[in-house]
Amino acid sequence: MTKPARKKVQSPFAKNLKSILAERGLSQKAAAEIANVTPATLNDWLSGSVGSARSFVSSIASSQ
Repeated sequence: MTKPARKKVQSPFAKNLKSILAERGLSQKAAAEIANVTPATLNDWLSGSVGSARSFVSSIASSQ
């Protein structure tokens, strides 16, 4: 039995995170390094599949 397809709704956190990365010219890999998380974790945040992390927001906000 297959599961029905779920419609993905982009969370405000994921939308804002994508915008910040683009604004600062950061790749996902670079942003993950700044936040001290794996690229897979960052990808999860961007896809909205897991909750947001305040420490990440703080790390990115203070990066140059």
